[in-house]
Amino acid sequence: MLRGRRLAAGRPGPAPGGPDVRFQWGEGDLAPVEKAPDGSYRVTACTTRPIQATIAATYDDPEDTSKAVRDEVVVGFGEIARPGVNTGEARGAGPIRGRFQVHALTNVYAGTPRPFAGAQVSVRGASGWWPTRVTDASGTVVFEGPDVQGPVDVTVGAEGYRFTTYLGLDAASLSVRMAPLDPVLPRDQARVGAIVGTVTGFAGEGGLPRFPPGGLLDAFDRKKEVPLALVQLSIRDVPLSSMSMGSVLEAPSDQGGLPIPNNMAICGLADRPDATCAPAFRMENVPEGQYLLFALGGTATRILDAISDPYSLVFRPRGMAIARVQVRGGQEVRQDLVMDIDLRPEEGTTVSVRLGPPPVDWKTDRRLPNRLVMPVADTGGEGFIWVTVDGSYQDPSFPGPVQVRFPEDDHPAIRRLGLSLNRLAVGLAGRSTYYGGDPPGISTPVRPGVVARDEVDFSGPEAWLEVPHIVFPEPPADGTPLDAVSRDPFTGHVEWLPVRSPRPPHLYVLRVNYLTAAPANGLLQNPDTGGIGTLGGPRSHCLWEIFVPPDRDQVDLPILPDDAPVRPLLRNPSPTPADSSSPHRFDERTLEWELSAYVLEGGGKSFDYGNDFAYADVNLQCAVVSQDSVSARLAE
Repeated sequence: MLRGRRLAAGRPGPAPGGPDVRFQWGEGDLAPVEKAPDGSYRVTACTTRPIQATIAATYDDPEDTSKAVRDEVVVGFGEIARPGVNTGEARGAGPIRGRFQVHALTNVYAGTPRPFAGAQVSVRGASGWWPTRVTDASGTVVFEGPDVQGPVDVTVGAEGYRFTTYLGLDAASLSVRMAPLDPVLPRDQARVGAIVGTVTGFAGEGGLPRFPPGGLLDAFDRKKEVPLALVQLSIRDVPLSSMSMGSVLEAPSDQGGLPIPNNMAICGLADRPDATCAPAFRMENVPEGQYLLFALGGTATRILDAISDPYSLVFRPRGMAIARVQVRGGQEVRQDLVMDIDLRPEEGTTVSVRLGPPPVDWKTDRRLPNRLVMPVADTGGEGFIWVTVDGSYQDPSFPGPVQVRFPEDDHPAIRRLGLSLNRLAVGLAGRSTYYGGDPPGISTPVRPGVVARDEVDFSGPEAWLEVPHIVFPEPPADGTPLDAVSRDPFTGHVEWLPVRSPRPPHLYVLRVNYLTAAPANGLLQNPDTGGIGTLGGPRSHCLWEIFVPPDRDQVDLPILPDDAPVRPLLRNPSPTPADSSSPHRFDERTLEWELSAYVLEGGGKSFDYGNDFAYADVNLQCAVVSQDSVSARLAE
């Protein structure tokens, strides 16, 4: 008997004691459904066949028919399809010799990726473009014939979706994950929702020791520890090279006149044995879909400093809460979080992470000034959760190492959600912030698969990778505003100097993004412009992702053939509104080139661009990645 994936249905619906969810499964037996006190369910499905099939969940409220919910999750009992080159059952399929197969996959919810019908596939071989094809109901296109030979450049995309290109590919099978473009507001308001809730556990409600007392007013004292929780969604479709403090803090709300981020739930815990607190959080404009929502609780100092410089936050983790939520467009879902996962560093539970001097930045001829320990856990297909944001190395006298505790696999919260964690020790070095904004220019060493008691040493120069030096379009000078654009136009051509120090990369990935302005920070005056600062840097939204072999140092975006009816979006669909309070201004013609250089094999898997190279390997097999970007205006 084959046992399938566990379905943890932590979705909006029944509260404890309310009507039950009914489950249907037409392919075999369902083990008895387990209902947790928080209203979530676990279902174990069994079958004797290696299939993909659907579990349907139905919830009807006889007293309010508007609350009726039906949803489905596809589960797989064969080998799970994985986006990438010659992956899964195509492993070892070899080069393109008379046959080339392309799969398009989508995965909005937890479970096995589903086939994507209607993806456009354009292939350019040695003699020119092949006829453009579109994936069928199985998400597949097959090119066959004596002229079907590699290497090729292949581009896959669809209307409203990110385009993906693999350059110089010679592999018989390619699977591409179709990621929808980010919603554009207010046009796509129906595609986004909100998550609201409270965070508890500060007073021991989840079984952890009480947090020390404190409150918002303590933020004015740089030495006082403030109990708080950083609430965030698991990070999906974002490479580790793009993670920074801008991935941590959300747009601020007005709490007592301070620009406190909406996802920073500060606990006002009085110094009394019976005191409790349940600070609120709000996540706005979340694209519809299923997510892991987590609260990383601890104590923080230098909160107001972090409003000016995000890297100055000193955070000490104590506990975590995780829940699975489903966001529906146009709706607000409530999900309260109770911290019950112990993250206090104790003997025998931690991974030690040591950072050394970061690489020299080509832009300043000095070492990158910001250093951060930002370990993450991959959740097995539902994105990354980070378990601390530790800026201890910002203090030159800090001897190191940083002690990091990850959630244990056997913790009830992890088992209830059916998560399989891959723990990654991650360091980060970045450029100086610009009036509250963290700019591009990051080097990120990674150690996948760490376990308690591991000692991770990123102190040697070989652990890092120099920041890529883009030469066309020419980047603006150091110390210029974060919305400054190159003096060169965006023509579809980009060049860079080969990354060599301390070693050449295995792969480049080039991303074409558009940018949206960072939230304004009225407390931070910018004398350079006479304006104000921001909370974090501009947000990048990917339009096109291009995989580039390591022997190349320039790329021209493919100009698709005449028979390709769908074209990649090459404009900013969300220019900065005229009435925006942000000092950033991005117009419709401004786009960003983001270049990442990867040294892979960090998880022990040999890198082979032409065989068994998974899309996720750039994160899960990464040893070190460095990234830089330049924005430019489209040529007239």
